[in-house]
Amino acid sequence: MRHLISETQLNYLRTLLQIINHLRNLSSMNSDSLISGINELESWLESSKDNASKLPLRIGGYLLLILFMMVSNLWALARWPFAAAGRLFNTSSPVHPEGKPVDADRETLNKILNSRDKVLVDFWAEWCGPCVMMNGSIQKLANQESGNCTVAKVNTVTNPKIAKEYGVKGLPTLILFENGEEIDRYAGALSYRELLEFIEE
Repeated sequence: MRHLISETQLNYLRTLLQIINHLRNLSSMNSDSLISGINELESWLESSKDNASKLPLRIGGYLLLILFMMVSNLWALARWPFAAAGRLFNTSSPVHPEGKPVDADRETLNKILNSRDKVLVDFWAEWCGPCVMMNGSIQKLANQESGNCTVAKVNTVTNPKIAKEYGVKGLPTLILFENGEEIDRYAGALSYRELLEFIEE
């Protein structure tokens, strides 16, 4: 007797259910597993685009991606005024301790790129849900890889000219530099594990 659903389709459905479970819990918006699940879903959708028998699953996958983007961006938009107000009332001077991402303007970014061997620059905005979700992974990477790779964050709302200069068209965009030269680029959110793979390639 033939099975009605293949093992691949069953794994895909399990991934969809995991993503739906993460979306129900807004506190997991920083979750590496959610970002990994979304990236796996995107990869599966790309690899199965020529298979007509998977069309219903693919439609469900695209609808789930749209739902994910809507929920994550609405969540980011809702928290944006509070995050901005927190910065407004923070009177301490900007300090860039070792093991933390550096909030970079043009001058700071130029100094970092000219003085460090390997630099990962995260172009982001507070209204971007995937950007906000990735903050935890970026902070963990900066803490774990502080000796090997400097992590800088460029807010594209306050620094739009830098984003334009580097040809940033979507958020988040990660650009990896080595000795001041761009060596790789990725548009989209990555989990901590995926970030490690990205800087080590």
